[in-house]
Amino acid sequence: MNWLFLRGLARSQKHWADFPHRFETKIEGAKVCCLDNPGFGTEQQSQSPLSVAAIQENLRGRWLSLAETQSGPWAILGISLGGMIAYHWLKKDPQDFEAAVFINSSAANLGKPWERLQLSSFVKLLGAVSTLDSVEREKRILRISCERPFSDLPFPPEGVSVKQALRQLVAATRFKIAGRLSQNSLLLCSLKDQIVSPKVSQNFGKAVGSSIRVHASAGHDIPLDDPDWTIQQIADWLEMSGTKNDPR
Repeated sequence: MNWLFLRGLARSQKHWADFPHRFETKIEGAKVCCLDNPGFGTEQQSQSPLSVAAIQENLRGRWLSLAETQSGPWAILGISLGGMIAYHWLKKDPQDFEAAVFINSSAANLGKPWERLQLSSFVKLLGAVSTLDSVEREKRILRISCERPFSDLPFPPEGVSVKQALRQLVAATRFKIAGRLSQNSLLLCSLKDQIVSPKVSQNFGKAVGSSIRVHASAGHDIPLDDPDWTIQQIADWLEMSGTKNDPR
């Protein structure tokens, strides 16, 4: 099965580090493709839209060209804002993906703003994004988004536009879910998430009809904090749900 991976606020595909390779190695038949949200990574020259719907439209235009080159079914995995985009995509164009994995995602209609976000850490995150030194910026972000320490950056640093990040934030704060999904889905959340409330993330999973798995000690970025656990949960869920991961 082909997998599309989507990152979250002010992140690009580089921030997956070696997670896509680990995923392909441990999940038989998986082929991972990553696309950057407009305004970040390979798409730095484009402006980030102010709605999740517009971000999804931009991504889908690029994904359709990619999908023409890959045979077999597709699934989608999104973390944080990436999960919001994935949800909207599954609702708007349900034929595109057979299954989905959401990681620490949330929505405006699942709790009060102060319940949805860990406000003190979120302020720190915005401060970290605005740090001029790229290496120090990434170290500060990792201290907020991950619980395990990193002696070295697991990915190369890159420039981030504060303006683009704020535009993404506007899109995320406006996002609401509109009921359950028809596709099989899994929600992974972490109890030590410093950015998004674990309670609201679990509410997200319940509202969309996802299976839910909870990590007791990881931070917001579970794929970086504990990639082996993340992959094992997805592998177990694929087997239990009967979702076929082998290419057709």
